[in-house]
Amino acid sequence: MSSNDNTNEESFREVMGLHQELEELKASFRSEISGLRKEMAILKEHEQRLLCIFNSINDSVFQLSVENDERYRFTEANQAFCKIIGLAQSQVLGKMVNEFIVEPTLTRVLKKYREAIDNKGMIQWEETLDCPAGQFIFEISIAPVFDDAGGCTNLVGSFHDITELKKREEKLFFITKAFESTGEAIAISDIDGQLIYQNKAFSDMFGYSSEKELIMNGAVQAVIKDPIIVNEIYHELLRGKSWSGELNMVTKSGLVFPAYEHADAVKDNQGNIIGMVGITRDITERKKIEYALNQSDERYRTLIENRGEGVCFLNDEDKFITVNSSAEKIFGVENGTLTGMRLYDFLTGDNVEVVKMESRKRSMGENSRYEHEIVLLDGSKKDIFVSAVPCFASSRFIGTFAIFNDITDRKTWEKEMQETLSELKRSQQIAQLGNWRVDLATNIFSASEEGLRLMGFPPDYHPDFQEVIECIHPDDRERVSGKYMQILQGGENNTIEMRIFKKDTGEPRIILSKGEARYGIDGKPVAVFGTNQDITDRAKVDAALKESEANLNAVFNATDDSMLLLRVDGTIIALNNIAAQRLGNSQEKLTGCKIHEILPEEVVSYLRPYFKEAIMNGHLVRIEYERTGRWMVTYLHPILGDDGLVNRMAVYSHDVTELKRMKGLME
Repeated sequence: MSSNDNTNEESFREVMGLHQELEELKASFRSEISGLRKEMAILKEHEQRLLCIFNSINDSVFQLSVENDERYRFTEANQAFCKIIGLAQSQVLGKMVNEFIVEPTLTRVLKKYREAIDNKGMIQWEETLDCPAGQFIFEISIAPVFDDAGGCTNLVGSFHDITELKKREEKLFFITKAFESTGEAIAISDIDGQLIYQNKAFSDMFGYSSEKELIMNGAVQAVIKDPIIVNEIYHELLRGKSWSGELNMVTKSGLVFPAYEHADAVKDNQGNIIGMVGITRDITERKKIEYALNQSDERYRTLIENRGEGVCFLNDEDKFITVNSSAEKIFGVENGTLTGMRLYDFLTGDNVEVVKMESRKRSMGENSRYEHEIVLLDGSKKDIFVSAVPCFASSRFIGTFAIFNDITDRKTWEKEMQETLSELKRSQQIAQLGNWRVDLATNIFSASEEGLRLMGFPPDYHPDFQEVIECIHPDDRERVSGKYMQILQGGENNTIEMRIFKKDTGEPRIILSKGEARYGIDGKPVAVFGTNQDITDRAKVDAALKESEANLNAVFNATDDSMLLLRVDGTIIALNNIAAQRLGNSQEKLTGCKIHEILPEEVVSYLRPYFKEAIMNGHLVRIEYERTGRWMVTYLHPILGDDGLVNRMAVYSHDVTELKRMKGLME
């Protein structure tokens, strides 16, 4: 670390120690500047509000399935999300997005969803939403999930509540504007009177561009016209007292002007005087001085308070000397109580030794970056990440400038991710589905544990591509090789069914393989990846289903009665041979036609009320009617869908002409 860096660090520490003294100086100025009392009171109120932040922020996470016609359905939602919208999880899952979001917000959100899908990547935007608990501003992130065919199947999103951040930004904006409306010259010196800091207002007021230039011209004594007053001020400050009053000041150009000066001693936490601060107000230009004071205060807030991390300075005993509000939030203490506490007050077990070891490293000049657990005063625990830089003064280790990040959520996420990977592994085992990859540069085949098991290879084994080819049935190898080359050439049909013999047992299995090429920056394929699924059992079931379907079709077409399956709009889904004959066309041509467009209008008019009755009541309806000299008995059998409504109609027509003739003869 250079001497300049040491000086900067020492100046930072001393400036931080002067913050409390500056606040006291502001209070004394209020009695002198009656016109600013109301404005400074508002400023104080804003400062207090700035320190009041939530103890924790929980992100809301959800997942949507992408359906036809840009319809999005909730498939996953965590408790934080449900809490935001004020509903139980069971009331959210399965519902559509438009059931919760109203216009005009809905159109804007759907447009963002489409943008994420079209761009094939995550997008973020801010949205103001009205929730049961009030109106909130969220930073929304949406990321699309695509299947192997390139179709978007899901959207994964999160809501990050930035309402408080926006409010804080607004408060800081107003504070900045308030500070910029004043201008006061501030100079800070050490106990020997050597100037170590002067603000811009000081430079503007007196004409000295830097501390160095002022020191070369006599330091602070150069700007006070009366040397007797200079001695009086130093005498009071060295006694630990403050000094304030009117006096004549002198600029670099020799201009003398009346000013109001307030000077005070700067003390450390033990009450020792470590420096002096002077604030000068040009009585003739009160607005400029107000701006300078607020500008100085804003520098402090911009550096420390406007950070999400905990920013602290700890002495060589790891005692908190200077902290920001974020640090107090991380350590779970009330405003103003962390200063003076030791880091070890929040440590137990092995974490004590970890921190001691890192502190020893810093005392020898090493930076620290490490993680450890803290225990809050209420007994709850947090994981934090620490970035720490040692601070030295005159080659002596005086403490640490540290930044604390709360990584509790990240640790939880890592644990959940590990559990998710375990579940994925188990899911692949259950589905008999494994993923694989071929590196074209090395010809090495790598796969998930389930992917290797399906081929009969041991876990963590990396066979070359030739070993994999040898597992494929000889009669299928040429076909598989052709498909592989088609994938490398960018073909769209990337699915193939093949027979294999497992490497370890020789057992024959049927595998459904899907693959896709990955290309380098030169546009050439560098790898092929995909999935293998054991469909042996499914293939057997498919064969049995085909046989069953053939048998059913034989029975369906063997009867002399007409049989049809219709949609509620009259579309023919299926019909047997006798029905096709009676309707005067083939089964193929009639399938998909509307029944009411085929039958004569008088028949349609006669049957329509019965169809409506069957659809409305969901009950079997029997119809007997005569057509072209033939008597028919037709049964309408409504079929209900999952929603309990009729969505299809089974129609069975039986010719009872002969039966009626026989019955007439018998009568």
